[in-house]
Amino acid sequence: MKITRHGANSFLIQGEDVSIALNPYKGTSAMKAEIVIKTSELDTEKVEGELRTFSWPGEYEMKDVPIMGFSTKTDESDSQNVVFYFKIDGVRFCHLGELSSKISNEVVNQIGDIDILLVDLGKESMFNVKKTLEMVEDIDPRIVIPMGKGSLNEALKEFGVESFEMEDSFSFKSASALPKDKREYKVLAVA
Repeated sequence: MKITRHGANSFLIQGEDVSIALNPYKGTSAMKAEIVIKTSELDTEKVEGELRTFSWPGEYEMKDVPIMGFSTKTDESDSQNVVFYFKIDGVRFCHLGELSSKISNEVVNQIGDIDILLVDLGKESMFNVKKTLEMVEDIDPRIVIPMGKGSLNEALKEFGVESFEMEDSFSFKSASALPKDKREYKVLAVA
C-alpha cells in the first residue's frame, strides 16, 4: 500500500487492487483512482479511472471497500464536512476533513479502531490543536498523517513530535507492518 499527498488535505491511497483519491480539489496534482471521496463541497479535479464519488454521509461499499461517512459542520456557515472511514486491504482509515468542532463520542464509537488517521493540523485549521490532540487520543490510531495548509511544525510540537522527516510517500506491505503499541506520525510532502 502506498499513500501520497497531493494537496493540503488531498491524498491518493493505492491498494493492491483499488485506489482511492481523497479530496482531489482544484489545483492538486493529477490522480488516478477508481474511488473518489470528498469530505466537503469544494470543487474537485477529474480523476482518471473514477467509477464513483462519495461525498455524503451514509454507508457504502465499492470494489470490496466498505465506506462510512458521518456528517459534521465545518464552520459557522453550516457548510457540511463529512468524516469518512474506509477499509482497504485490511487497513482501516479515517479522514477527518476540515473539522471546526470535536466529533461526538457516538461517531468515534461507530468509526471503531483506526490504523491510519488523516487529521488537519495546518496553520489555517478551523479547529485548535489542543482539542485536535484530545480527539486523536479518543480515536487512538496507530499512524497519524497530519494535513492542512501551511507549516505543520508548531502543531506537531504541541502533539509532542519534536522532530520528523518529511517523506514523499508512506508505503507498507500490510496492516501487520504498522506499529502495534505506539503511535507514529508520518509527515508527507505534497507530490
